Amino acid sequence: MTKPPTDWIASALSCAGWAAIVAACGLAAASLADADATRSVVDRFAPDGRAQTLHWIGVGDARIIAVLREGAGSALVLGAVLLAFRRPIARHLAAEPDGGDARAARIGWLEAAVAGCVFVTSIALAARNLNLPIRFDEAYTVTQFATRSIWTILSDYHLPNNHILHTLLVRAALELLGDSPAALRTPAFLAACLTLPAVWWFVRREFGWLAAAFATALVGTSPFFIEYATNARGYTLTGLAFMALLLCGQGLVRCPKDAVRWGLFAVVTALGVFTHPVMAFPAAIAAAWMVLVRWRETGVAGLRSLAVNGAVWGAVAATLTLLLYAPVLMVSGIDALFFNEGIMLDAEGGTGFLAVLANAPRSWIGWHAATPIWGQGALFLALIVGAMAPRLPSGHRGVLVLAVLLGAGAVFVPYPVAL
Repeated sequence: MTKPPTDWIASALSCAGWAAIVAACGLAAASLADADATRSVVDRFAPDGRAQTLHWIGVGDARIIAVLREGAGSALVLGAVLLAFRRPIARHLAAEPDGGDARAARIGWLEAAVAGCVFVTSIALAARNLNLPIRFDEAYTVTQFATRSIWTILSDYHLPNNHILHTLLVRAALELLGDSPAALRTPAFLAACLTLPAVWWFVRREFGWLAAAFATALVGTSPFFIEYATNARGYTLTGLAFMALLLCGQGLVRCPKDAVRWGLFAVVTALGVFTHPVMAFPAAIAAAWMVLVRWRETGVAGLRSLAVNGAVWGAVAATLTLLLYAPVLMVSGIDALFFNEGIMLDAEGGTGFLAVLANAPRSWIGWHAATPIWGQGALFLALIVGAMAPRLPSGHRGVLVLAVLLGAGAVFVPYPVAL
């Protein structure tokens, strides 16, 4: 009798888990060995025979020992997770729903405990930076926009530092909470805190609660999230708006004529763009995601209703956006909004979507320079697993990844700038 796919995957995960534990023991033993002997082994893997040249090693025997210990701890945790959760992970990768439709599954005590731990840990990591000295962009936002009149905030767009909706919230925070760094960062921090449960709920309904735990933990501990959660800028607002669009989209895929959800979709899109034009990317990605999901689940025949209602409410969102930006268009002019030097693409090798993709490795290295190489490897592995993970209950793979490529490309084709 042929073993089901879940059993094969679970067996492979079990082997990987024990291998990780064995590797952890080996690394721990190596960290206790003589430093000179350890260096001689590590030198064999350096391009020029010197361990100092390895990016993840740095210099000095102490750093080598520290990396070995970090690797041992990481391998031990990885092995324990693979062994403890091999069956749920196998069901997830094999597209077998655990206990029925993930959308309607009841939240159990284990899920609630894991979710609470992820939320508290992520918020605590970001909150440590609330009182750091103000950065340049934050200071410019406050001094040049937030402390001036409301009309200036609504109409002055000489630089895209003015994330208008966020700037209005910063002005309110100044009036209510004072001018401390933590007070100025309160709007961005609260938006980040709300983004975490939004990520959890979206991923849970699409992939199950285990995937939601991993995804939310990756978001909450990423350098991007921690940086922008405590940076008085509007990026976390656009991130929250993106998740709100995806959550609305989950309902609209099933019921394309839901006027309430469409209205919320249009309002959130307009407010997101009012915060920063970068919201064009999340809006296009969410739209592409809805089209792909609807097409894969109902075929071409099911797209007509979604397309018609999407076009109507898309026009509503565009109208609301133009009304919100009317002061900017009247005072600063259309060039300040659409051709501002602060948003024009500056990428080596040309302009447009392909240039951004070509520079993606450099961006990754820049943002993760402080992350150990094993941490970067774990993040990259998580990206690959997430890209291949099937949706529940349909089993379709790669929908969100394809939506990101199609949505981002659709924005770059008519408007090749780095919004």
